Amino acid sequence: MAVSLNGGWPLPWKKACAILVAIGHRSGEAITLGNMGVILWRMGEPTQALTRHGAALTLDEDLGNWDCVARHLSNIGIVHADEGRYDEAMTVYTRAMTVHEKLNIPFHRCELLVRKARLHLLREEVDEARRLNEEGLAVAVQVGRADTLFEGRLLAARLAALTDPAAARQILDELATTTQRADAQADVRNFERWRLLGDAEAAAAALERYEAAYAQVPDARYRRRMDVLGNLAASRRPASPHRR
Repeated sequence: MAVSLNGGWPLPWKKACAILVAIGHRSGEAITLGNMGVILWRMGEPTQALTRHGAALTLDEDLGNWDCVARHLSNIGIVHADEGRYDEAMTVYTRAMTVHEKLNIPFHRCELLVRKARLHLLREEVDEARRLNEEGLAVAVQVGRADTLFEGRLLAARLAALTDPAAARQILDELATTTQRADAQADVRNFERWRLLGDAEAAAAALERYEAAYAQVPDARYRRRMDVLGNLAASRRPASPHRR
């Protein structure tokens, strides 16, 4: 069921934020604003998402909640990168990395390393993308961060596809045997198999699943992938491995 909006706000979150403001719970307000930013981004509202993330960032900087500051910066970077503003995204990711280095929390740092590596690939800075991704994967293994391992291995497949499609196929095949969140990650794998390798059967499976998911949750990421698959799958031409 679609989320009801009022000025860009799902109503329960707006009410929750108002209550937190009224009682002076500034940390709770920042958390709510940050979560709202993520939801708005997923709903295809990047400008409003940045507004919420920015407000959350300001609150947590004032409060000295530096782990939260790093998270907000990372989320702001995601929105900029998603909108093709790669320089802005890199600036924000670099700020976030500085905070992470001071905090020294490997569980969070590995995620940012992989995100920054993905951005370098979008900027066609392949060597730096590979270096950061390998570093992020190594840390993710040490701390047991399964979601970052999955994202990092996907990025490794994209990097491999630039010069060695067989290696990319092997990475994606290996992911099929190690996936923990089977349905959602299978959808992403199928999308990548089509995008990197031109696998039409995988494209059809991914399109069917994204259509079903979008009917339940109108996530802009699903919509974008549906559009890409619907427009190009029939041609069996893989899209650029640089694009997410």
